[in-house]
Amino acid sequence: MSARARLLFAIGSAGLALGGVLHLFGQFGGPQPTFGRAAVEAAMRAYTIDALGMTMSLMDIMQAWGVSFGAMAIFAGLQNLLVTALLPRSTGLGALSATSALASGFLVCVGIHYHAAPPIIVFGAVFLCFAAATVMSALGGSAGTAS
Repeated sequence: MSARARLLFAIGSAGLALGGVLHLFGQFGGPQPTFGRAAVEAAMRAYTIDALGMTMSLMDIMQAWGVSFGAMAIFAGLQNLLVTALLPRSTGLGALSATSALASGFLVCVGIHYHAAPPIIVFGAVFLCFAAATVMSALGGSAGTAS
């Protein structure tokens, strides 16, 4: 993998981890909710489900999904960075960058489906980094050189 492809892969990986951190901040931070949102959240807290000996509300489930998503994005980004740091420079990361591009492309599609602009922007940039690293890796690092 060329130095440019490795750099783009590292930037995409850092962006993936940063996207997870931003998602966690968005999950629990932010301004005071509007009256309508506060009412929906109160209804979600009031509706409970008994399953496997536990009682949880819809709000608990929604927050668990949000925390899990943020944590998995952080984990995936850090894992990619660790892989690039530990593997020899001559090792190709084409398959890893391709699967990372596929996963981040899926996240962009989910953001588009739910009309969520911040994930579309953040994970769109991550997708572009991984996709460019994949293309550069597939071209054998000869991208941009005259033949």
